[in-house]
Amino acid sequence: MKNFVIIFVIGLLVVQNVSAQKQIEHKNLTVNITGLHNDKGTVRLAIYNAKGKWMKENIDAKFSEINHGKAQVVFENLPEGEYAISTFHDINANEDLDANFMGIPKEPYAFSNDAKGMFGPASWGDSKFTIASDLEIIINFKQ
Repeated sequence: MKNFVIIFVIGLLVVQNVSAQKQIEHKNLTVNITGLHNDKGTVRLAIYNAKGKWMKENIDAKFSEINHGKAQVVFENLPEGEYAISTFHDINANEDLDANFMGIPKEPYAFSNDAKGMFGPASWGDSKFTIASDLEIIINFKQ
């Protein structure tokens, strides 16, 4: 009888855990990039999910070829929540945002919500957006 109770409790915990996992819905985010000045190199994106990790620790990074000044990247299976994106046009395709001797970027860059920074990257607060369902956003390189 004692074994039956233990097996029954373990079974309930497993079923409850599976139920809880099914309740977390994952969404897709399509990012359309516009305003790139040429089709050289690639456009690189990083997505972040917390203010404390902004511009330090991304949860995913992707790149895309550029066609007629436009590109598209899809981030799949993201849990609902707040996110922000940083991106840059890697003109020479070296996988780095090139900067001058003072640390000022030499390649164009942009952020979600077309946010702009003063003497540095845009803030998390200006760049963040919420994913509650599949979402499509546009990031425009205006530089």
